[in-house]
Order: sequence, then C-alpha cells, then structure tokens
Amino acid sequence: MNLSGMRQIRGMNTAFMTKSIEGFTINTKPQTVKIEYKNQNVTVQSENTTIFNTRQKAVVSVVKVDADTKNPLSGGEYSLYAGNDIKNASGKVIVKKDTVLQTKASGKDGKASYSVDLPVGNSYYIVETKAPKNYQKNSLDVYQFSFEAMSQNKETATFTHTFKNDRTTAKIQIFKMDKETGRAVPQGDATLKGAVYGLYAREDIKHPDRATGIVYKKDELIAKLTTDDKGKCEIDHLYLGKYYVKEIEPSEGYLLDEEEHDIICDYEGDSISQVLSSAVSKEQVMKQPFQLIKISDNGNETERNLLKGAGFTAYLQCSGYTAGVESVC
Repeated sequence: MNLSGMRQIRGMNTAFMTKSIEGFTINTKPQTVKIEYKNQNVTVQSENTTIFNTRQKAVVSVVKVDADTKNPLSGGEYSLYAGNDIKNASGKVIVKKDTVLQTKASGKDGKASYSVDLPVGNSYYIVETKAPKNYQKNSLDVYQFSFEAMSQNKETATFTHTFKNDRTTAKIQIFKMDKETGRAVPQGDATLKGAVYGLYAREDIKHPDRATGIVYKKDELIAKLTTDDKGKCEIDHLYLGKYYVKEIEPSEGYLLDEEEHDIICDYEGDSISQVLSSAVSKEQVMKQPFQLIKISDNGNETERNLLKGAGFTAYLQCSGYTAGVESVC
C-alpha cells in the first residue's frame, strides 16, 4: 500500500492511503503518527501505525416468481456453485470448479440471499435445485456471473437474478364403456360418440402462487366435454386439485350415467410438467323386448300344441362382438 505524509523531526505526522491491494477498499481515514524526541543516541526514529482495509464483497440474491402472474413464490431452492477452480494467494486450489458453495430457499417475498464470502476474481453460477410445490423445476435457466476486482472506492458488487417457474398442470381423460361388455364398443345401433360430460370442482381450487386466490369454486362447472367415436374425451392445462365428472347428455342408445366420478390431480414432483388422471363411465345400453310366435307353414294355425318347448337363440351383432340370449317357447 502507498502512504503519503510529512517528514518531521518531532511532532505529528498524518498518513493517508492512496492505493490498496487488489480486492480491498481504500481506508480514507487519516492515520496520525506521533514522533517525539527519544535521546541523543537515537539518530533515526521510526514509528508504526496500522491501517485496516475492508475486503470487497459480493452481494448475491435471487428472486422467485410465477411465470404467468409474476407473483413471488416461496420454497424454491437455489444452489450457488464455483464456476472455476478457486485458488489462494499461493496458487493452491482451495475450492474445485462446480462445488456447491451454498444453497438457499426463497422466502414469502420470493427472495433468497447468499451469505457465503466469495473471493474476488472468480466466476460463479446459480441453478435451481428444487421448485416450490405445484411448480416445475426450471433447469434451463442458469445464472452466471463473474466477481472481478472493482474500483477501490467501492465496497460491494451486487448480483441478482429473477427465476420464473411454470406451474404443474393437470390433464383429465374420460373413457365411456359399455356396462355389460366392459369394452369401448357399442352394442347394436347404439353409439359411444356424442355423450356430454360436465367437469366440476370437488372443492375450492386455489392458484399455487398463494396470492391470486380461488380459480375454481366448489361445484363450479369448469368445462363440458363430448366423447368421440371411441367414447373418449379429454381436457388439459387444468390446475392441480380435486374434480369430478358427471354425464349431462348420454350418447344415442345408452342410458344416462348419473354417478359422479371423482378425479384427484395431485402434485407428483418438480420433474413432472403434467399430471394425468382419468375416469371411466360404464353405461347401460337401452334394450327393446321382442316376441317370437311359431306358426305352421300355411300360416293358418299355430303349432303351439305340437312344438311346445321348442328352443330359440337370439343374437345381437355389433362390431367385434356377438351376444347370444337363449329363450324357450
């Protein structure tokens, strides 16, 4: 360090710092050195003074927000890593590259600040290691920065970054099946296409950012879904929570399914972007009674007395399925 002052034989000398060593600030406070007469045997008199310098610091923080609402999120964890081998003054590696220096979680304000003391002249990076509940981990956003030597009049360098997270969504599928066959194949002239189902919230469903509030109220009709020719319908980009589906209009040839089918869409971890849940609606096909009368070839008289007890089998034919029902006259 460089000091300047006045040369005196006796009295008071004031020393000023004009330059500090790299990575430290200048101490602008004057240091007074008192020089007094010792004795006639002292030809050169020296006095010492101590000047304290503050090491320059890096103030590092992150902010966690919802990608859509921009509201702050708590519970996100971020790790600060060394971007290169960190060496001491003698050149020895004291921290290897990619070593985790500190991990912090965001608070209610969405902020997380690091307290680790970072040596100047090195690079660092921050990666999300755990997402808040009901959110996807943002592994693509990596914040990198270099903490280089600054003006010696500056004590701190500030580094901050905002991380955005997408919420985990839910996808719901409904499968309509024939109750008797247990298959997604209609009987006779009936069809699985065209059935209309209502999707409802089983409970109040809140936005995961904990600030937006309720997005679906309990028993609210969220959507109407119509089945295709295979008896399937679906909806995605829903919020996680508890739902139920109920048929509003049956497809042609089937009776209305009045049962409420519960569907639960729970969080499955920050590596899952979409939770898939489903419900099966088994419906009874409509039936029409019929009667067989056996008569003689000339059609004038019945053969009931002669052929009482004759057996008949009625067959129902549909695509891929044939059902037989036996009857005795």
